[in-house]
Amino acid sequence: MRQPTGRAPPSSPATSTSKDVLYADGADRAEPVPAWRTRALVPVGYDDEVEDALAAMQRSGLTSGTCAMRRADSSGVLFLEDILEELVGEVNDAMQREEHQRRD
Repeated sequence: MRQPTGRAPPSSPATSTSKDVLYADGADRAEPVPAWRTRALVPVGYDDEVEDALAAMQRSGLTSGTCAMRRADSSGVLFLEDILEELVGEVNDAMQREEHQRRD
């Protein structure tokens, strides 16, 4: 069976977002997230420029990537928000702005 676009094939690095689990209620909340609800991660090189990582995400339509480091036992996840903050500075969503205003 073919995977839906942007969904991770079995055994591939993948992530889930809150949008992927909003369906869960009752007994579903105690169950693992089904593999077909997970999202693929774009492979990004550890030495790729920020612009190259952004271009890879744009081509794939995905918003997160996996980055393998030089050492085989080390890897990380790169999010679109991280790239945007690197390019344009701190990105605050509405909730972060409200929290910051309450602290001031």
